[in-house]
Amino acid sequence: MSRRARICFVLVLALATIGASARDAAPGTSGQSWLVRADKDFQRVGEYVSRGRNTYVQGMIEALGAPSGCRVVGSRNHAVFTWPTRGIWVEAWTYGYVPEGENGCISPDLIHVSEIRLRDPRWTTSLGLHVGDGTMKLRRLYPRAQYYDRSQKFRRNEYWLVVNHGPCIGICTPFEEQSGVDYPRLTAEVRNGRVVSFWVPVFGQGE
Repeated sequence: MSRRARICFVLVLALATIGASARDAAPGTSGQSWLVRADKDFQRVGEYVSRGRNTYVQGMIEALGAPSGCRVVGSRNHAVFTWPTRGIWVEAWTYGYVPEGENGCISPDLIHVSEIRLRDPRWTTSLGLHVGDGTMKLRRLYPRAQYYDRSQKFRRNEYWLVVNHGPCIGICTPFEEQSGVDYPRLTAEVRNGRVVSFWVPVFGQGE
């Protein structure tokens, strides 16, 4: 390879790296990522990445910084954490033992991320769907996304953007026990024709 060709190659790599960093960070922020992604092996919310059993809230705090708020809900095994400046709301649970005098807010290393809701319009998927975009854009970017609504006994009206197929756990039909079921990994809640939030169902509490 000639010297000129090597220089061009290095420049292309540098531009690609800069472009990738710019896509991950919103304009006007320093080092903050507004990218939400998921596949069967990981789920990403900004700087936080959940893989396998890495679902403790403590890991999310280490990635995003301390939350602005936390409240215990019902029992010491259930808590809600919030990062208002990032538009992040997290429901956390554990089926494990929480000692007397402690709770999820006091001991985030004992409680797991269950679901993450993202409402800030800066949040974007890798395909360019933002909170606030219309459902027409959603369907164009995710033509295979399935729609589920409250009439089907779901908690919210949403499109499943990323889905994983796995074994059925809990109450299952004979067909589901044999063939498995689909699980959402990233969804878009919609209302009045627009995306109002992204949801990342981690469901780490059973681990």
